[in-house]
Amino acid sequence: MTASTIGVAAAGLIGGLLAGLMLTPRLTTLGHRYADEVDVRVMSFRWVPVVTALAAGLVGAAQTSVGGIVQGLVYAALTVPLIVLAAIDLDVHRLPDRWTGPTFVAALAGLLVVSIVRHQWHSLLIAVCCAAGVALFYLIIALIAGGQGFGLGDVKLSPTLGLLLGFNGVAQAVLGVFAGFLSGAVLAIILILFRGATRKTAISFGPHMILGALLVLALPLVGAVSQH
Repeated sequence: MTASTIGVAAAGLIGGLLAGLMLTPRLTTLGHRYADEVDVRVMSFRWVPVVTALAAGLVGAAQTSVGGIVQGLVYAALTVPLIVLAAIDLDVHRLPDRWTGPTFVAALAGLLVVSIVRHQWHSLLIAVCCAAGVALFYLIIALIAGGQGFGLGDVKLSPTLGLLLGFNGVAQAVLGVFAGFLSGAVLAIILILFRGATRKTAISFGPHMILGALLVLALPLVGAVSQH
C-alpha cells in the first residue's frame, strides 16, 4: 500500500472512532425513537465506535487506492452516518428521514468535490444515474413486497448507496445491491433454521444494504494489499 493509502486508513480509524464515541451517547438517549417506541427493548450501542472506526479506515483506504486522497477521505467520512443509520434500524426497524436525507446531500456534495479535484464529471453523472436506478429498483421491490421486508426507509436510503457505489462504475452498484440482498438472505435462512422465524418475522434490511455497499467499497483494498 502507498503512504497516502496508509495515511487515510489511519485518519479513518481515528476519525471514525472519535465520531462513534461522540454519537453513541446520542443514540443511547433514544432521541431517534417515537413516543410509541419508548417501551421497546433497548439494544446496546457500544459496538458503534469500533464499527465506525473499522468501516471508515477500510473504506477510506480502499477508495484512496482507487481515486486518491480526497476520494478516500470523503468516503471515510460518509461511512459514519451509514453506521448510525444501521444502528437506528437495528434498534427500531426504521430509517428516519432526518438521517437519510442529509446523508444523501452530504454524499452528493462530497462526490462533487471529488469530481472537481479529479476533473472526472462522467463519474458523477454515472453515480447520479445509479442512484436513480437503485432507488427505482428498491421502490418497485417495496411496492411488490407490500411492506413485508422492505419499507420506504429502505427506499430512501438506496439512492445514497447507489450514488457512492456508482461513482466507481455501474458494476459496483449492481454488486453492492446484490451483496446486500445476499447478506439479508443468509440471515433470514439462519433465523428460519435456528430461531423458528417466519415470513412475518421483522428483520431490519437497512443494515444489510449498508453492509453490502461497504464491503464492495472496501473490496479494492484487497488488490492494493496484494500488489505490495
